[in-house]
Parts: sequence; C-alpha cells; structure tokens
Amino acid sequence: MKRLARIVVALIVVAGLVVAGWAARGVIQTPAEASLPEPTPIAVFTDVTSGPISTRLTGSGTIQTSESTSVVASTSAGRAVISDTPVEVGEALPLCSAAIEISGRPIIALEGVVVSYRDLGPGMTGDDVEQLQVALEACGYPLVTDGVFGAQTASAVRELYESAGYDPPTRPATPENTGPGDDPEAADNSAEEPDAGDSAPQAPQREVYVPFNEIAYLDSSGVVSQVAGVNSVVGADPVLTVDHGALTFRAELTGAARVAITTDATMRIDIGSGVEVAVPDLPTAPTTNGAGEPVFPLVVPLADDTDATLAGTTASYTITVSDGVTYETVVPITALYDSAAGETFVRLRDPDGGSTPVPVTVTASAGGLAAIDGDIASGDSVQVGWQ
Repeated sequence: MKRLARIVVALIVVAGLVVAGWAARGVIQTPAEASLPEPTPIAVFTDVTSGPISTRLTGSGTIQTSESTSVVASTSAGRAVISDTPVEVGEALPLCSAAIEISGRPIIALEGVVVSYRDLGPGMTGDDVEQLQVALEACGYPLVTDGVFGAQTASAVRELYESAGYDPPTRPATPENTGPGDDPEAADNSAEEPDAGDSAPQAPQREVYVPFNEIAYLDSSGVVSQVAGVNSVVGADPVLTVDHGALTFRAELTGAARVAITTDATMRIDIGSGVEVAVPDLPTAPTTNGAGEPVFPLVVPLADDTDATLAGTTASYTITVSDGVTYETVVPITALYDSAAGETFVRLRDPDGGSTPVPVTVTASAGGLAAIDGDIASGDSVQVGWQ
C-alpha cells in the first residue's frame, strides 16, 4: 500500500510540473520579446455629418401570384398515365402550348376563363366556341370570332395541334355537324369529297374537333408550381398547378415593426438588382399566422414586367423609416461617451491628433446614428474608439 501511495504522489508531482511548464510559457518572455515596446493604442475618428437619420427594418417574404389554377385530367375509360411533362416546376408555362401529356395526348393551355366542359366541333355554336376562337386568335391564327365552329376554326385547331407537335384530333363527320360559320373556303375541315365517277368504296369522312379534356383555360400565362411525375396514374388529384396573374411580394410584420413604420417610409425588395417600391397601406389590426402569432400582413404589388418565374421564391426586404428632419450634426452612437457626472460628450479631434471632450445633447437617434447639439459642426472629426 505504501508503494502504491508513493506512485500516486509521484504522478501528481509530474502532472503539476507539466501544468506549471505550460503556464510559464505564457508568462516567461525571451529577451527579444521583452525588449519590444508595448503597443500604443491608436484613436479611431470619423467625420461629423449632416442629414436625416433613419431606422432600417429588414426581413424576408415570398413572391406570389394573385391566382392559382389546378388542372384535373378527365380521361376516357381505361388506365391513363402521365407520359410527358414539357414544363417542370418553376418554369414558365406559355399559352398555346402543351402543358402536360397524358397517355400520348396533350392538354394545351389557352387563354380563357370558362372551364372546358364539352367537345367542340364543326357546326356547334355558343359562348364556349367564341372563347375558343378568341384564344386561337390570341395564338396568332386569324379567324372570325362569331361563336360558330366553322372551317376557319377547324383549320386553326389543326395548326394549333401541329404546332404543339401532335396530330389534331378527328372524329367521324356527320351531316348535322355542317352548317353556317366562318369562311368555309379558308380551311379544309374534312377529307376530300369522293369523285363522282369513282365507284370504289370511300373512307368515312372525318372532321377536326376539340376534345374538352385536351384544353386547359387560364386567364394568363404563369409558372408551374406542381406537376405530376411521368408514369403517374391519373386520378382525382390535379396533374398540374399553374400560378398566374399579378405578382405580389408578401411578408409578415411584427407589432413593433408595424408601429415603427411611418407614411414616408421607403422600401427596397432584393429582386435582381433591387426594386424600390412604395410601402403600401398597412392594416391597423393584426391577423394570426400559421404559428398562431399575431402579425401584420405586408402585401406589395410588383410591376407587370417582373419575371413571372420568380413566383414562389423568397426575397429579402429593407424598409427605411425616417422622421423627415435634416439634422445639422449627426454622429455614430459609438462616438458618444458618458461622464461620471452623467453628462454626454464626444471627443473632438485636436490638430495634434489628440482629442478634447465636448459636452453634447442628443436630440434624436435611430439606426445607429445620433443627432446632437453642442459646440461642434459638420465636418469636424470625433473619436469612435481605439485600435
């Protein structure tokens, strides 16, 4: 036991020597180190300025569209699957093009507000026919928008599908589907008439038509925010969601931020190189966000030429709040010192590089700056610290 005790004591002594050695390294200096002079602190000065002082409120929000349209595919009997997605999430969906492909057939996006609800073909009339004609005309196919599906409309439909890379849909022609409409000589709506002298059996006549489930009407182009994956089986859920309409920037303000914002506040949203916008009228009462917190919604309309693909993205903002007063003498708050007697003063730079305390009164402060009164002028230099 005595031997064990001696070993333990020896180990403690060794450990103590090691610790003492490390401590000595931090205290003991070499002769060269000891001969070096102590560094002299250097005062740091900045200029007194004039102008407004302001508070900056920063945060982030999202860019959203005013509308969102979901496309639910209506299919005939049998298994239908997504066979192609020409436009991916985050990409712009241009009108007059295929938005998605189901079992080899497209759903084409056109401009309009009334949902497609019936097949349209030659001889048919109605507001939905006129909407189709207006949409085709917007795609660049000139025709009469008279609400009657005639040869001109059929020709435009054919060109629309071919431009999108698909065969135009056809169905057997029936006598009741022929009737008045746009100029019948402007397009070939059916197969050629059989030669009267040809006694061979003729193929059934077919006509171009528009299946209701191959058209999706949107009131404007937009950005795809959701799309079903290729090989997904089509069901009751939307196969595609398009965000469209006017873009807005949306954020949530705390109660303290809402109180701080005045009518002359300016706002910058970090989109591209930055966008300066006016701060909109803010609500006087809070709402509750998803986390159950009281917030004040901030909704800022964006310019019409804002990139539509920004929908769904996040952007930061800066709101600058100023009281509109131009102050004669403004300094950083780091230039203010308090004396033992409770006086506030600044250290005015002397010609020899030193400084002299000058009593001042703070009249306003915000955003790290203070407006002061005292025996001091704009252009003077005051100390803000040491280095």
